[in-house]
Amino acid sequence: MLLGSMGVVAYARPRAVASTRSAGLASDVFALPPPSMLTAMSLGYRSALADLLFTSTIVSYGIHFEEHRRFEFVGQYLDSIVALDPHFCQTYRYVDTFVVYQPIGAPSPEDIRHARRLLEQGLEMCPTDGYLWLSAGQFMAFIATQFLTEDDEKEAFRVAGARMLARAAELVTTNQNVQWQALAAAGIFTREGNREAAIAFLERVYGVTDDEELKENVAGKLRALRQEQALDQARRHDEAFNQILKKDLPFLSRTGLLVVGPPHDGARCAGESPGPLPEPLRNPGRGGTYQGRSRDCAGSWAQWGIADSP
Repeated sequence: MLLGSMGVVAYARPRAVASTRSAGLASDVFALPPPSMLTAMSLGYRSALADLLFTSTIVSYGIHFEEHRRFEFVGQYLDSIVALDPHFCQTYRYVDTFVVYQPIGAPSPEDIRHARRLLEQGLEMCPTDGYLWLSAGQFMAFIATQFLTEDDEKEAFRVAGARMLARAAELVTTNQNVQWQALAAAGIFTREGNREAAIAFLERVYGVTDDEELKENVAGKLRALRQEQALDQARRHDEAFNQILKKDLPFLSRTGLLVVGPPHDGARCAGESPGPLPEPLRNPGRGGTYQGRSRDCAGSWAQWGIADSP
């Protein structure tokens, strides 16, 4: 009898194991209650339950990779953890990994937006975590845009990511690698046409870093951007000057118009003194504009050149 039982087991077991291994789950089941109920069920041990769920989520993520299955509800698990303990910064550091890097399939645009909402909440809850700012900026500027379909949304993600990278460079001053990586923000600002933001960012990096090689790199970028800025400003001024020459005094030469001075709207500027040149013109190289005054009320071409456009 015993030998017969052993023979049956030896015959049936390999078939049962093969059948079990061939069976697979078709989809996940989200087994947690809504976050509002979950916080009540924690009985006050919210941080402890958040730690338990976070560990469970990491384990489940690994199991899904082993089984080559997509972790469908990972965003909902992260929402539950954040609802329990929004100041648990470790959760936010894994958001982009959990959402984007799945064993199969690609994230949808809504998954990417979900990740952005979680990251932005993380930056609000952990405002001094420079490494979180860095990873969030890299996700927004370079990774998320690969899975979006609308050009306007991609641009908005890139700009938001550049701001996050800039903030990371300000917060992490002891790790030059972070500051080097954050330099990508300057390129994004420049490509989006926001040269002023790129210059401001590079000036901040130059002021906080102790890396001489990085300082030299930033200084070179600043010189190039300021030259481009000066050329653009000169081009705009020349175009505006030519419009005045053609529209108001076409019979004058350029030299004659320079002698006559800029057009002056007497009615609009009645009672307003053009005032002295602003500080940047009295001390060249300090930057700045003649804010608050219109070109219609400029008393000289120097003031017209730095006044607000009408």
